Amino acid sequence: MEDIIRKIKEAEKEAEKLIKKTEEEANLIISEAQKLASQKIEEALNRRKEILQTVDDEAQKLAQEKVKELEKAFSAKIEELKSRAEKKEKTAFEFLISKLI
Repeated sequence: MEDIIRKIKEAEKEAEKLIKKTEEEANLIISEAQKLASQKIEEALNRRKEILQTVDDEAQKLAQEKVKELEKAFSAKIEELKSRAEKKEKTAFEFLISKLI
């Protein structure tokens, strides 16, 4: 009977060792998974940052192109208005001269 009790206690100790070893292995696996997850998150954040920078650069480029287009259109409109004003001024001047003659 004592032999059976001793064997049971030995089996319990062996089971405790296996449980402890399994827990340690599980903790190592969890730790590695956490490191890998952190690494992947960092990579994703860096990629997001790169994408946002690219989008920002493209937006600035498009905005600059639009500003140039608007400047050209504005310049053309100014020239048109200037030309009209000169024509009206000439017409008014000619009218005044004709009235004086």
